[in-house]
Amino acid sequence: MDILEKIDILEIISEYAVKIAFRLLAVVLVLVVGHYLSKLILKIFNKSKLAEKMNETAVVFVRSTLNIICKLVIVLTVAAILGVPMTSIIALLGSAGLAIGLALQGGLSNFAGGVILLIFKPFALGDYIVCGEEEGTVKEIGIFYTTLVTPDSRRIVLPNSNVTGSAVINVTVEGKRR
Repeated sequence: MDILEKIDILEIISEYAVKIAFRLLAVVLVLVVGHYLSKLILKIFNKSKLAEKMNETAVVFVRSTLNIICKLVIVLTVAAILGVPMTSIIALLGSAGLAIGLALQGGLSNFAGGVILLIFKPFALGDYIVCGEEEGTVKEIGIFYTTLVTPDSRRIVLPNSNVTGSAVINVTVEGKRR
């Protein structure tokens, strides 16, 4: 090998090393800035009027969803900077989401029902409701289940998909009862 070939190889290696160094610097910058931006987004949400109006369960759900979305965007950005093909990652995420959605179909319908109940608030804690053949006082509205207590002290746990999928009669909402 003569000196010119060695110089060409060294130039190629140095150019490649500089490109890698800039990519790693960009990755570190994205991670640091992304971490602070995600904290800022969560702080803004926590102090917003929307969070004050929402049920505590819904606030926790939205906060964790925002956190997951922010981290996912950071990871995808880092992967793009490192040169990972985005079409492959997006296809992988889409197929994984579909498989998980099909596997958890019942749980996801209960979850969606819980979100609907928290957003539209057809009843509140302490209301006496009739839902299908079940009736009782609402003791808890969770993400997956709503808990009723009957007048004879029985506890009924209804999946939220059943609650949102049937007519709900709120007996105590108007204040006057017969």
